[in-house]
Amino acid sequence: MIIKLLDFSDNLKIPREVKIVRLEDSFKKSENNLESPSILPRKKSSKTFRVLFLIVLILWGATSFHLFKFSDWNFKERIQLRKELKNSQDQLISQLKREKENLEWILNEYIKICYYLDQLYPNPENSSLAKLIAKKAFENREIGLSPEVILAVIQTESGGNANAVSYKNAKGLMQLIDETATDRLNEIGLPFSEKFVFDPVFNVKLGINELVRLHNYWMKKGKEKKDEWTYSFHSYFWGIDGTQKLIDEGREKEIINSDYVSKVYGYFAELKGEIKSSTKIRVMADIFR
Repeated sequence: MIIKLLDFSDNLKIPREVKIVRLEDSFKKSENNLESPSILPRKKSSKTFRVLFLIVLILWGATSFHLFKFSDWNFKERIQLRKELKNSQDQLISQLKREKENLEWILNEYIKICYYLDQLYPNPENSSLAKLIAKKAFENREIGLSPEVILAVIQTESGGNANAVSYKNAKGLMQLIDETATDRLNEIGLPFSEKFVFDPVFNVKLGINELVRLHNYWMKKGKEKKDEWTYSFHSYFWGIDGTQKLIDEGREKEIINSDYVSKVYGYFAELKGEIKSSTKIRVMADIFR
């Protein structure tokens, strides 16, 4: 069609400019015809797409509903969980505070004991001995066992001589007889050995265990309270049977006024006064804090 138009224009002798214009018009018309909706097929919306969209919409709605219902159902549980977490946190903080206070107590007692031991009887074992006494005093503080009680018994029994042997064959810092030492060693799963008896740390450990046993015994009998050690001190020297005999005979005043008990309480009071008045100990405690 375009060629015929060009030939026809040549026959009519149409100017070149007009030919070009007519040629461009013919191209435009042909392009318009190609883009015409009547020639190209119509784009039909896909039924599959609509179905998928509808399914997605339904699923989204159902999921949102269940999530809302689930969150509403667990609202109280979340609140309860937060309360439990808060309580656990408070308990942990309280426990840490108590542990801090306990460590400070043990440290202060350890420093005091080290100072006293070094003043009375310097010994390479004093550091280990002070740790043991502080630990045992802390473990038994509920029954009133203080480091001063332990040190007062040591001072009364042996004067700090780890190799001391009495006329009754009592040995070591806390003057343990073989029968008592054997019983206390068996309690911790060890056989009797003089090596343990003359070891300062072991001897004091066994002696403290014996002292605690006596104190518990007389508290159950109603003869002692938390901070009372009169019958325990007397029994430590004379044995439970010797103390009980005086009670049965109505001679309890002899227990209270006995030389041994008075001597232990004298050292106890001296230790309390010396430790409280010692500026050196307070300075050392401030350094270690």
